Amino acid sequence: MPADVPSAVELKVLSAGSLDKLAITDLLATVKDSGLEVNLSGTADNVIDLSGVTAQLTAKIDDTASLSRFAGKEVPALGSLNLNSNLSSADESYRLDD
Repeated sequence: MPADVPSAVELKVLSAGSLDKLAITDLLATVKDSGLEVNLSGTADNVIDLSGVTAQLTAKIDDTASLSRFAGKEVPALGSLNLNSNLSSADESYRLDD
């Protein structure tokens, strides 16, 4: 099964710094298609070493089976999915919580 791309993808990134320390001061990514919307927003102190990451991830998916188009393989129909989560980094670890 070949993978499709979503009908709309928007990306906004503001950055500052150098190739040694590059900060993302504003990130907003949105993916939309029929039956789904995924949003990611956040910042990172340094994307080179992935430090100081703070992000919010939200998703609304009408049916998990609709993800099959983008995964390139069958995803089971488990019903709708609503996700609201926060991602953060500290030292060399990452934390995902609601």
